[in-house]
Amino acid sequence: MELFHDFTLIHDDIMDQDELRRGFQTLHVKYDSGTAILVGDALIGLAYEELLKVPGRARDKVFRIFTEALVKVCEGQALDKEFENRDTVTLAEYLDMISKKTAWLFQTSCALGGLCAFAPEEKLQALQTFGYAIGLGFQIQDDLLDFIADQQQLGKTVGSDFRMHKKTFVTLKYEEMAATSDVSPPLPKEVSQFTSFSDFQEALLKLGIVESVKEEVNRYIDEGLAALEKVAPLNEDNPLYLLTRFLQQRQY
Repeated sequence: MELFHDFTLIHDDIMDQDELRRGFQTLHVKYDSGTAILVGDALIGLAYEELLKVPGRARDKVFRIFTEALVKVCEGQALDKEFENRDTVTLAEYLDMISKKTAWLFQTSCALGGLCAFAPEEKLQALQTFGYAIGLGFQIQDDLLDFIADQQQLGKTVGSDFRMHKKTFVTLKYEEMAATSDVSPPLPKEVSQFTSFSDFQEALLKLGIVESVKEEVNRYIDEGLAALEKVAPLNEDNPLYLLTRFLQQRQY
């Protein structure tokens, strides 16, 4: 799944024209787009090679779920690109997009782990519910970090969504709340009307959007943990619980 994930990041960086990833130059910047595309494609091939090592009893289902996730992620990425050319996108549409682009990846990671451990069906379903909810929370938090994080700590370019005029949970939430806001002086109703990134950051704080988005992240985290509790106790001995708490508090 890490090979799969790296494939998505490499291609995502090309599409978003990002220059930094994990504190280093992105592949298409260091080399060129063609080379980066080939590396991403090769990673998927290597991922399938790893899947061949799965015990025969679980292999067929693992291959099916992994391939389904690959298609879903590509569908989500296609929607993300489509949204760049649309004037209006609803929060519901955005959540559908990230459910495919991100939540499905988390869900699949949990499902494959459960399958390889021969987990009973009820625990397998709980693991998938956990992964899906945590994936949504993770992506919404990632959207927020693009506006409020320290760039050096984040390890990638802050404000790239703003500069690319991308629709994210944060920008859509802003336009939803700005439409009914009565703050003085009046704020722009659309993100595209801001002339500087710092002005938009100030507007997010003024409308309370940062805290509102954090509450949404916590809602999905709680939903995920409720599902995880059906698999194992939520304590320091549960690595998935510890990982979830880390993701909830991350600043990068």
